[in-house]
Amino acid sequence: MKRAFFALGATVLLAGCQTNYQYVRMGPGPELPYAQAQCEIMSNGVQQGVIAWGSPGYVAGAQLGNAIGNAIRVDQFMKNCMIMQGWQRVPVKTSTPGAAKPTYTPAPPLKSAGKFPPPPKLPGA
Repeated sequence: MKRAFFALGATVLLAGCQTNYQYVRMGPGPELPYAQAQCEIMSNGVQQGVIAWGSPGYVAGAQLGNAIGNAIRVDQFMKNCMIMQGWQRVPVKTSTPGAAKPTYTPAPPLKSAGKFPPPPKLPGA
């Protein structure tokens, strides 16, 4: 009975922590699918393995704890990697219909300052 209660509590706790988010552009960088693919490929390097000896319950608990730790590490890596790619994670507002609009607008191209005067003549030239 204790195990069932613990499993139910852990499931409710983990399911309640889920958040829905989307990415909005906050600066220059690659397009969203390219940035996500690049970050997902690199995120495999942050996962850690686990070795556990003992009773089956202890080993299962150690593996579960390692899986949760790996999920947290991958999520933090993805968040930071996407920021470095120019994309920011924002929560999805369920009360407002429609998608979030990007807050980044590229700067307009620089205009020419006009004609410059000719360079000065050097003595002896």
